[in-house]
Amino acid sequence: MVKLLKMGIKSYIPSKVKKIAKILLNQENKPLDLRKITDNPIEAIYLAKNKPFIINAEIIRCRSSFYQGLAFDENHPAVKTVKLVSNNSEGRKKSNLPLLDYYNNWQPKNAAQVLGFKRCGSNLEKLRPEEFVYPWDHIKPKEAGNIRKKKIDRYYKMGVVKDTEFGPMDKQKIEMELLRYTKLYKSISNKGYLVDKDHIESFLLTNSMGEYVFFIRGGQHRMSILSAMGYKYVSVIVSQIIRKDDVCYLPHVKNGLFSYNEAKYIFDRINDGKENKLVNIIS
Repeated sequence: MVKLLKMGIKSYIPSKVKKIAKILLNQENKPLDLRKITDNPIEAIYLAKNKPFIINAEIIRCRSSFYQGLAFDENHPAVKTVKLVSNNSEGRKKSNLPLLDYYNNWQPKNAAQVLGFKRCGSNLEKLRPEEFVYPWDHIKPKEAGNIRKKKIDRYYKMGVVKDTEFGPMDKQKIEMELLRYTKLYKSISNKGYLVDKDHIESFLLTNSMGEYVFFIRGGQHRMSILSAMGYKYVSVIVSQIIRKDDVCYLPHVKNGLFSYNEAKYIFDRINDGKENKLVNIIS
């Protein structure tokens, strides 16, 4: 196809194929921008040929890596807080902000609880909350804990007692979070969302039924604000494809940190995007 385009033989090529070939010619090592080609990430997987790609993702299909895999919908604590603060200038002074309530109730005792389950004898129950990892991660729990500790140490130097991953949250930190949300909300309101400036990174979680969700790795604040503002789509980079059918081959399943059923549960819970209920998992 590339050779045909270079030879100028274009009139015999379907328009969609021309667009794909043009993208392939211009991309080099950059993620393939498939937003004008397809809005289906399963199709995009094959078009991209295992390369990272950019696609418009439905926000309703996006899941937060920061808030227990929750969907960015009307039940998300940050989305609810943004709506409250943006509609009510006095909202910041209220003690019952959804975000504050979330952290007051979100105080996991170990890594298993962070991920949404409890099981007597689980290897994850032996790890501190900040050492949690996902089944598909390559980073080791101790390394993950050290990275999060460095982040917490930065907040200590700023005079903030707690990081934002687990509760409770002190007053200064909630004020900092609200200020960040408020500034970003005003920026997007005034300038619009600059989709090509800084794409949000995601993993695609999919199964044999063709179901999929975008697991957002960064950009949690932007995602919450865009959802609260009523956006339906957001531009994301898909940097990795993770299939539920491949659970037994995932790094932390192979090394025994997760059981097969624990890893499957993580997929299902993130796919559902619902609140963490700490269910019992049978290995």
